[in-house]
Amino acid sequence: MKRKQPVKIKKTKLAKSFGKAPGTVVYIGEKEHLSTKIEIHDYTKDSYNITETDNIEDAFVFKGNDHTSWININGLSHTKEITRIGEFYGLHPLLLEDIVNTNQRAKIEEYETHIFLVLKMMYFNKKQEFTVEHISIVLGKGYVITFQESEEDIFDPLRSRISNSKSRIRNSSSDYLGYSLLDAVFDNYFVVIEHLGDKVELLEDELFNEKTNSNITQDIQSLKREILRVRRSVLPLREVIGRIIKSETDLIQEKK
Repeated sequence: MKRKQPVKIKKTKLAKSFGKAPGTVVYIGEKEHLSTKIEIHDYTKDSYNITETDNIEDAFVFKGNDHTSWININGLSHTKEITRIGEFYGLHPLLLEDIVNTNQRAKIEEYETHIFLVLKMMYFNKKQEFTVEHISIVLGKGYVITFQESEEDIFDPLRSRISNSKSRIRNSSSDYLGYSLLDAVFDNYFVVIEHLGDKVELLEDELFNEKTNSNITQDIQSLKREILRVRRSVLPLREVIGRIIKSETDLIQEKK
């Protein structure tokens, strides 16, 4: 009689952080294969430069100048690189832990020199697959740093506005840049919801069609999962938005 082989239990992503000291930067996500890429938009009213690099130190020169800089970091699995830029910009280890934990719910935290936000960015990717991506935003004086899981995002219209010397964003400080990033994320929620609404209508038409798709039950279950992901991503934002409105930080100026 053959002895049964012991069952191998697959270690979950979350299990990597168990037993670690608070503030230990451990990536929890599904995109470990992606390298870290940095995209930097540095501008004033009269000048604009864009830098694309994989060297994290290239992002160090933008702190403390008289420009506004958007430092967009794609790829979260290389935690040593995330830690290096975090240490340079004075980000707390617990904050860095949240940046690389893609299970983290939406939140906002205020520090003396910066504001930290965690959000979920939702969109349909190039393959038209529903995507919910973890994104963190650090707003400081003269700079905004965004941390994304991958290079695909919904910020191309914002990039175009930054390149336009006559745009409002080029004539504003980093708080308006941070606001514009949030606005882009929130606006795309409505695009996603509208798209899901269209899918609901298509499924309703199929249900009353004599030649009903044999996979319609599976399609309905898939749609239910997508709607649930939207709900889980959006509900925590009520507290985040409320705290932004009530914030008295000097990093956010009143509109004049």
